[in-house]
Amino acid sequence: MSVSSPSPAVARILSRWQSRWSHGFHKVDSFAVERFEQALRGEATESGTSSSSSSSSSLPASRCAVVLDFDLTVTRATVAECHHLIGYYPKMPAGFLQDCGHLWEVFHDPKHPERLQLCGAEDAPERPHSFWIHYHSYMVKHGVTKASIEEAIADEKKECGSLLRPGIRELLGKCQQHAIPVLIVSAGISQIIEGLFEAEAISLPPGSRIIANTVVFDGNGVCTDVVPHDPPCSRVGKMLQLKQQSDLRDRPCVIIVGDKPIDAKMAAAYPGVEEHPVHAFSFGFLNSEAPDDEALIEDYSGAFDVVPKEGRSCGFEMIVDLLEGLLDSPEGSSPSPRREAAI
Repeated sequence: MSVSSPSPAVARILSRWQSRWSHGFHKVDSFAVERFEQALRGEATESGTSSSSSSSSSLPASRCAVVLDFDLTVTRATVAECHHLIGYYPKMPAGFLQDCGHLWEVFHDPKHPERLQLCGAEDAPERPHSFWIHYHSYMVKHGVTKASIEEAIADEKKECGSLLRPGIRELLGKCQQHAIPVLIVSAGISQIIEGLFEAEAISLPPGSRIIANTVVFDGNGVCTDVVPHDPPCSRVGKMLQLKQQSDLRDRPCVIIVGDKPIDAKMAAAYPGVEEHPVHAFSFGFLNSEAPDDEALIEDYSGAFDVVPKEGRSCGFEMIVDLLEGLLDSPEGSSPSPRREAAI
């Protein structure tokens, strides 16, 4: 029996990862890297059909997009998530803090007497979105202000120092170099996401966008609404928002990075997936403080193509390696020859 050995570009990428990340990996699917390279270059699949209807002369970068979760993915594992950042911020209105604290108490206790009232029935359509529905209603109810959100971001910066994972600036720069759109697809809050990027003096490349919950302020900077509504950008709702990004249909190759197994499911929500093959390569940060939890490792390994050990301290350098290896390799955009290795 014989199998195709890695192309020179893929071999360099795998070698670079091994030398870069001394902590090792829970999982590295080298075949997934190989398949992604083939799809990116528009090569024939094993079935003998083209991986996309796009012209074979199109540059690999024009076939690619990058989709990133935000909280605990783009941000460091020690930085507060968007809703936590303001929901625990002591300078917020006391009533808001009280309501948020009660909401978290209910959602963290399966036996809480108010769980059915706040969470909804297990089979209720609003169940996956109920936390966000209630939380956002509290923001309106207590008149959370734009100024208080900005102050919370500034104080988080003072407390934590660097807010974003290492390598994010380089990743965005590489995407800008190759005109690859970056989508931040988050269950968080867009103004906080934008504020954290601004605090680090980092800008998204042209053509990129943030898909998240957006606070609507009145002329005095007071919250009057949070959109979208039906559904909000919950962990499930953000998938529906991603599916509506129809301009990505011509980019059938997507790199997905997240910190929870559900983030890898963004591949199934990618625009055009019902019409033609979408080729996703996924990278997962396992941020757990109990990194040897076998059940957790199994969940992440089942969801993502690459899961580095010590995910809390890992950065985006390996995603930069992937793009450099595929787009800046000596082979250029031409399909690399396949070599057969006997086993």
